[in-house]
Amino acid sequence: MAGLPFPPPPGESALPAGTFDGVCVFVTGAGTGLGKAIASEFARLGASIVIASRKPEHLEAGEAAMKELGAPVLTVQCDIRDADSIAAAFDAATDAFGLPGVLVNNAAANFPVPAEDMSPNAWRTVVDITLNGTFLCSREFARRHLAADEPGSIINVGASYGWTGGPGFAHSAAAKAGVKNLTETLAVEWAPYGIQVNGLVPGLFPHEDMTADIQ
Repeated sequence: MAGLPFPPPPGESALPAGTFDGVCVFVTGAGTGLGKAIASEFARLGASIVIASRKPEHLEAGEAAMKELGAPVLTVQCDIRDADSIAAAFDAATDAFGLPGVLVNNAAANFPVPAEDMSPNAWRTVVDITLNGTFLCSREFARRHLAADEPGSIINVGASYGWTGGPGFAHSAAAKAGVKNLTETLAVEWAPYGIQVNGLVPGLFPHEDMTADIQ
């Protein structure tokens, strides 16, 4: 009996070249770490890439990585805590490449701190970026796809402690638990309109942008 195919060797793509030809992929936080790796893989598969970030140096790093791969790329300075900033970023993306077909909600905030020492501002900042930012970007994407009567795909980056809790990371664990529930909710709510919403939980991995505290 034939089973599932073996996965490709590490470093090789699971999808054929050209899979995303003509597709605009909008990735938040794509200038560093996981976001840059995700954007790079979509670029290898033929997508046009939109990199959204608040920090100019991250935009520059992401743009350089995409250009090295020969991919069409647009960088947009965007604060995902602000709905107007998000709308402006989607306007720019649509002007450059057409309606984004894929949204990757990768941007998040995180740093270790004991819960009893956590300031209200630290809590608000992490929840605002990680959870509220994911919702606001998803809402903007869905509104545009509903208006255009076009299908689309949203990928929300989660974390395992969204299920288990994360001592020392109460703000991030709570926010990622919210992202998990939001993903499940929107997947059902928007499925009738052809908008897929899925979660990706990659776990920890080493990269050059990881802070010493988390390492």
